[in-house]
Amino acid sequence: MINILAPWDNDRVAFEEDIAANIADLLRRTEQPFTLCTVSFLPDLRHRLHQIGLLESPWWNAYDAIAGIGLKDGAPADRLDLLWPADVNFLAAPDLTYVYQQDVLFATCRYSYDHYLNQVDYYDPTGRLSKSETYDDRGFMSRRITFDADQQSSTTLYNEFGQLILTITQDGVQIDPSQRGRFEHMHYDQFHNLLDEVCAKQLEQEPDAKLLVIYRQDFDFPTPKILAKHTYDLVIASSETKIDPNDIWLHLLTAVSTKVVATDIAASRGIQRAMTDWALLTEKAIRLISPYGSDLNLGISNELSDMIVYWRMENLSEHDRQVTVTALFDCLLTHDQMVLVASMDSAVDVTQAQVMQLIDGQFNVADRHDDLKIAVAYLKAKRDETPVTNLAQIKQLQKAANWSELESAAKVLLRVVIRERDDHATILSTLHTARLLIDLADQIDPFVQLAAISAGVPQLVHLKTQYVTDDGNGRVVNNPKELAAGVNFYLEGLYNWNQALVYNVAKIERFADRELIKQWQEVLKK
Repeated sequence: MINILAPWDNDRVAFEEDIAANIADLLRRTEQPFTLCTVSFLPDLRHRLHQIGLLESPWWNAYDAIAGIGLKDGAPADRLDLLWPADVNFLAAPDLTYVYQQDVLFATCRYSYDHYLNQVDYYDPTGRLSKSETYDDRGFMSRRITFDADQQSSTTLYNEFGQLILTITQDGVQIDPSQRGRFEHMHYDQFHNLLDEVCAKQLEQEPDAKLLVIYRQDFDFPTPKILAKHTYDLVIASSETKIDPNDIWLHLLTAVSTKVVATDIAASRGIQRAMTDWALLTEKAIRLISPYGSDLNLGISNELSDMIVYWRMENLSEHDRQVTVTALFDCLLTHDQMVLVASMDSAVDVTQAQVMQLIDGQFNVADRHDDLKIAVAYLKAKRDETPVTNLAQIKQLQKAANWSELESAAKVLLRVVIRERDDHATILSTLHTARLLIDLADQIDPFVQLAAISAGVPQLVHLKTQYVTDDGNGRVVNNPKELAAGVNFYLEGLYNWNQALVYNVAKIERFADRELIKQWQEVLKK
């Protein structure tokens, strides 16, 4: 049995990219027994597990254990399930319902991303917040926070039957008399002490199970002395957390762990530097294992006339972003069939503005942006074989002496797609048609690199990793100024692209599920 301690909390929303979720999914696919363990208050845990296909997998939550909740599933609550005064009126808004009593705001009902009731806030006659109730996705009120003069005064936890379990105030945690005998004490100075007690009991129930602790900076883990009673390995990913040698929690968790598993080269280098600072390097084994598997799912870019270059912009400095955009724009001018698709974690508007400045400078259309929009719409309609709605305007523009420049600018602009950060499904679909992936981030994303390998797409990366062999299935670009040479290398004919495909197929075998699980099993041996 493998227990995975996942650092999930209420602010953690991108679960599809989560390392714990992907390790659990790998274990599920290879039929390895495991339990996902969480230690934060997660009233929407079931819905999150459903999103990543793990709802049917075993899970454990510390708050459920504290509250003694035995219910594993249930239907979410609705505002109509609650008892309201007879004279209230409801006013619906997106993701929110206002509740008025005689034209005075009485409460607000808040809804989750899946549109079920998850919080009700109540107000006193002066409009001040008096209490806030959280509803679990299994259909019951699990927590109530009360306020006094806008200041939080107490927090109470409940089980699925509405029974009070404990009360948290500035004086500590008071266990309700009805729960006598369930815990070692009736009063705790801090909630974390109770959390440690419950986690320790859970670990003691499965003494032979192996524990994987997924590290994330600033997460409220059980104290290392509790984890030290059980054999565990620490998993660190650069895409998951910042590796800070001054982080005392990282130091303690690393020191107590049996082994350290890095999911990528950046994480491995970061933790090695930290362990050197801590004088732990000779005492601790470090393994490098991906949490993602690869699969033979080759793309179709060699069958397409367009050569899609997929640029993943993550954590680039403003200078490097500008240099990269300029280099890629020059490549667009060199390769008429190149299409740039950019997925960006920030600076979308700024990047679009820079592209327009480059187009203005290249084609002298700075004072004709309205005409440019018309030309782009016309060319797009022709490309997509849809009706042309602005034909009269186009005929007028075509008579102008500078139509050629306007048309050329529109053709380039039509080959640039800039959008906000792609999710996993969009990454996979884009790589299926992409000729080349560019990812110059200092922290690599194992999912993206393995998805490119599975699709047979060569990569231009900033970091040398286990996923990219320089001049094999890609190139290491030390400086954005070197980017154009790498793009030209893979777009000027198919010979270099085919050579990269051979390397990618070999790496698909290396990172297949059956190979990865062997590596994880070796790590997880007692």
